[in-house]
Amino acid sequence: MIGDTYYIGPENGTNNVYAFNGTTNTWSMVAPFPGEDRRAQCAFAANGKGDIGMGAGVFGGVYGDWWEYDPTADAWTAVADIFPLADQASATAVGNVGFVYNTGGSGGGGRQLFRYDAVADTWIQDAQLPTDRIANGSCFSIGDHGYLVFGQKTMSGGNISSNELWRFTPGTTGIADEQAWQGVQVFGDNAGSVQVNITDDQYGTFRLELMDMHGRSIASHSINGAGRVVLGDALAAGIYLLRLQQNGAVRTRKVIVGR
Repeated sequence: MIGDTYYIGPENGTNNVYAFNGTTNTWSMVAPFPGEDRRAQCAFAANGKGDIGMGAGVFGGVYGDWWEYDPTADAWTAVADIFPLADQASATAVGNVGFVYNTGGSGGGGRQLFRYDAVADTWIQDAQLPTDRIANGSCFSIGDHGYLVFGQKTMSGGNISSNELWRFTPGTTGIADEQAWQGVQVFGDNAGSVQVNITDDQYGTFRLELMDMHGRSIASHSINGAGRVVLGDALAAGIYLLRLQQNGAVRTRKVIVGR
């Protein structure tokens, strides 16, 4: 739902999207979804726009792309991909900020919660569900909290239905606070590399990994305390992702390299 209009789609096989106007009690077709045909995607609405992404291809493959729909312009725009890739994820918006839960099996075992930073066009890991992975759950928000309920818990030997209800409060867990990274400077240079400067040694050991926009690893390095690390060599101009891991927390930043 965006404003007072309900949307449904994309329609499997055609990518059609429909809008329902409650005032006139009528349906209309809007701009079709421009991404690949898929199933098991998730979506949220924030800041007067709708965002949809992830899911699995009808004939195989898993997606991490995200698309934003502007109802005023009746147009779609590609935004930052999410990684790890996943289907059967859940999403909601809390206070005009979009959140996605369950982003693949690596790292947190499909239990990660990610926040979308619309200004920086990037995804930031906020927290990790302290139980088994829950697939196909329902997400919603009330006030300043987001909730995850139902779905299937991934257990050894198969999935079982979940009757658990979990609440998350943005800004109180994980690394939602940007001040946690005041001592880290990241920038791409014209020589085709990415430089990371740790200006404060209070943080301990960082694990750095540079990836392309498809989530493929290009270079990695660890640094303990303050220092400087250069990742990549003669990289092509474009957008890259830098993952910083420290004490179990994960932060992903977009880096632009230009030569």
